Amino acid sequence: MVKDLSTKITDTRQNVATVKSDIDGMRSKRDAIVGETSVYSVKVKEQNNRIIQSTQEKARLEKLVAENEVKRIQLKQLREKLQNKRAEVRRNSFSLFIQLLEKYLKMQTFTFNFSSGRSKATRILSPGN
Repeated sequence: MVKDLSTKITDTRQNVATVKSDIDGMRSKRDAIVGETSVYSVKVKEQNNRIIQSTQEKARLEKLVAENEVKRIQLKQLREKLQNKRAEVRRNSFSLFIQLLEKYLKMQTFTFNFSSGRSKATRILSPGN
């Protein structure tokens, strides 16, 4: 009976030592897994920060593109307006020139001498001649 008890106590002590060893092994595995999880958590946070920064940069660039598109359209409109104004100035200048020329011609009379091979205009002071 004592020998049985001794054997059972020895077996129990060995089982306790085995369980303790298993628990220590589990602790080291747990610590390794927690360490890896921490590393992955840091990497995930870094990636999330990069995504946020990329999203913000994309939004900023899209805003710039939209602003540039608006400016391009405005510039095109201004160029067309300038071209129209230039054409209007040319028409008005030509029209004004014609009007001034007509007034001048009403006041003056010209004769042309083509005999010398060169055009030569001679102004006659009296309109009736």
